[in-house]
Amino acid sequence: MNWCLNLEEFKFPNQATHQTPFFLIGSCFTQNMAEKLNYYKFLTLCNPHGIIFNPVSIIQSLNDYLLNTQYTQKDLWQQDDVWHSWQHHSSFSGVNAEKCLLNINSSIQHAHNFLKSAQFVVITLGSAWVYYLKKNMQNNAEDFPVANNHRLPEAMFEKKLLTSEIMRLKMSEVIDKLLDFNPKLHIIFTVSPVRHLREGVIQNNRSKAELISVVHHIKDSYKQVFYFPAYEMMIDILRDYRFYAEDLVHPNYLATTYIWDIFIKKIFKPETQELINEIHQINKNLEHKPLIANSQKHQEFINTLHQKIKIIENKYDFLKF
Repeated sequence: MNWCLNLEEFKFPNQATHQTPFFLIGSCFTQNMAEKLNYYKFLTLCNPHGIIFNPVSIIQSLNDYLLNTQYTQKDLWQQDDVWHSWQHHSSFSGVNAEKCLLNINSSIQHAHNFLKSAQFVVITLGSAWVYYLKKNMQNNAEDFPVANNHRLPEAMFEKKLLTSEIMRLKMSEVIDKLLDFNPKLHIIFTVSPVRHLREGVIQNNRSKAELISVVHHIKDSYKQVFYFPAYEMMIDILRDYRFYAEDLVHPNYLATTYIWDIFIKKIFKPETQELINEIHQINKNLEHKPLIANSQKHQEFINTLHQKIKIIENKYDFLKF
């Protein structure tokens, strides 16, 4: 008897190693994948603008990195003595405009340089719903999309659902630019399995349907573009609330581990998968909390662990614990 559906085979580039730079951008699921990659000592850069959910803002951010766009004070706005950017996470906000701009522009410069040598770009689309700042706000000439509303009143924004046709056009344009900028890139799309219940269950599914449609169209149009079915794994394979966090929206540790295990089997070379297992054991030992730290037994454990680390670092000069 089968207790769950089987995931069909899907095409994926099984060639990445620890010396393969990964650039990741998109929703909080992107952040989860980046944390896994960092844990296993991969070279990554994730969300230089901060977490982004909608495709329009993801595209604008990618264009910023490709062009090495440098923001000025006219790109910021101020409320209650704090400067913000509509295109950036609130972690970039601050009371000093110059410092805010320095952080934004340094991050863009770093992303521009990183993309030159990156081999994989992972793009996770979260929602096709986009919030547009109304044109009568802040004297702007027309409605424009924001990546972050900075918890301002919803009345300041107009919510619009992007169609797959518009997304295909805009996303194809930025894919062309990415491949012109770095022809060695492989681009992996995912659709976030996180439900956006702010829009409601029905509108969330409507949004996901548009995103799924556009990423498959793009995948079929470019030989260097792939689709990783994280959404389908969560919705159709796991499909039980025991795989969700208490909010019933975000995948929990079991779910993200399941999805990560499939990811590494699909994208990494076999020898890299073996190295991942070695790193996992060392990291687990480093996280070990002793009952009595100065006991002889624990000191022997530490000495043995240091020897293992020394051996693996000598064998792989790109690894540092």
